[in-house]
Amino acid sequence: MNFPFSLPCIKVSQPLGEFFLCSIPSGLLKKVSYWIPASAEQSTGGILKLLGVQRRLSPDRAKKIGEYIDSNEATFPNTIIVSANFDEDNNYEEAEDARWTVSEGAEGCYILTIPSEKKLASVIDGQHRLAGFDFAEKSDRSLMQLPCAVFLDLPKAYQANIFATINFNQKRVDKSLAYQLFGYELDENDNTKWSPNLVALFIARVLSKETNSPFKDHIKLALVEIEKQEIERVASVSVTSSSEEKWAVSIAAVVEGIVRLISSNQSSDRNLLLSGKVAFRRQLPSDTKSPLRKLFIDSEDKTIYRIVEEFFSAFSKVFWEHAKPNSFIFKTVGILASFDILKIALSNGVIGSENTYDSTINLITPAREIDFADNFFHASGAGRVRIRNVLGVATSLIPYEQLRGDSAAEQVREIISRYVTSPTPIVDSR
Repeated sequence: MNFPFSLPCIKVSQPLGEFFLCSIPSGLLKKVSYWIPASAEQSTGGILKLLGVQRRLSPDRAKKIGEYIDSNEATFPNTIIVSANFDEDNNYEEAEDARWTVSEGAEGCYILTIPSEKKLASVIDGQHRLAGFDFAEKSDRSLMQLPCAVFLDLPKAYQANIFATINFNQKRVDKSLAYQLFGYELDENDNTKWSPNLVALFIARVLSKETNSPFKDHIKLALVEIEKQEIERVASVSVTSSSEEKWAVSIAAVVEGIVRLISSNQSSDRNLLLSGKVAFRRQLPSDTKSPLRKLFIDSEDKTIYRIVEEFFSAFSKVFWEHAKPNSFIFKTVGILASFDILKIALSNGVIGSENTYDSTINLITPAREIDFADNFFHASGAGRVRIRNVLGVATSLIPYEQLRGDSAAEQVREIISRYVTSPTPIVDSR
């Protein structure tokens, strides 16, 4: 099967967000997916029993499904539910050229593109059906079409919500257990017990809703690429109003950026809290690599929110309000690179918890004329590094000599020379 692989799909909009209905060959889906790491079972008295952190597949059940798949009556009309763009270690796939994407097609349809065989699809529901194909003897069954509901960039907490709804009939105690299985306790009112990922998710939610937030109406659960013609049409109208209305970033990207400010090992932090080895986040170990770790440890979530909100409000003022609609500063790579700059600035003491907005304005103003729609930038992991390095050098956060060994170092110098009116002198120590 050749990659990238594209197939038509239908967009479905519901209160949680958007997902896409499509038909994926079983062999392809097995190649690019993995099972969701959670499980529970009914025990005596109807009480749910925790099975552990890995879903247990029943070989006997899978074999029976395999026999059924080989039969002439084989059919699976129910959808397999998957969430794309997180790997098996729950790392968010940042590179836009590696992520599953959906773009607008003709006559109201959409096109789902799977760029490679990298396992980026977490199976929320339907793992036994997929496992059954391992036991099917007829080789042509790898081409059997399976109806799928595909979510893009869906954080694990939302996956837990769907898992709970499907498997545990939406009972409150059952849903709570399901969240715990995924490492999330969304019904836990005591924020002193929240993991880094849950704190980041909470802050991202607030950023998406607060009237004064620069991210209001710009954070989405599912993103659809605007087709090229629409981008060109938008570019021909008012740049400011168009960019404000059209750009959007996934909530997963914002969560990822915030997490890196408060934890360098979110999985370890989550597991310590989930296992009961520590009862409160104040008991978690220190982390010198994360500049807002102490605020996280002290449950100062409002302060963390304010720092992020003020930093990106300054970014909006300097960059977003005047950026071209196709600027990479709006894309996942640009948002994550901006979070990188925030982390560096906080670590260096250039930006602090007080007067964050004014400090950020002073920091980034020298870079205000940089055009992030320039061909030098692109939607990939390397594109994120380029945005970070250009911003870092232009604002004196990153010494130019630190880029030695980077194949794009000379282009970074050229971009700064082209767009920065009064750049900080670049000293090459060679």
